[in-house]
Amino acid sequence: MSEEIQQNPTQKPGPKWTQDRSYDSYQDATTRVTELNKMWEEKGQQNMQTKIRRRSSGCFLVKFRKDPIFTEQEKKNGNNSRKNKRNPKAGKFDAQASI
Repeated sequence: MSEEIQQNPTQKPGPKWTQDRSYDSYQDATTRVTELNKMWEEKGQQNMQTKIRRRSSGCFLVKFRKDPIFTEQEKKNGNNSRKNKRNPKAGKFDAQASI
């Protein structure tokens, strides 16, 4: 019995979701999503994502964000943590101190 292991490429997290509004019914939340989609089409923002989340209180929360494929993430420079580094230009031994 050989099982094939499928590895999905890991996707980097995109921008955070912005909370729009909360509604008492799912139908109201879906109408808000269609309103947002129409508004974004008029403005030319077609790369937006929406989702509806059900809260424990029973209300439905509408969230939106820009599609992670179209966002450019800043690359962090690893040279920011220099507090524990020594001076690399100075050698291990000081030749002048031994004389």
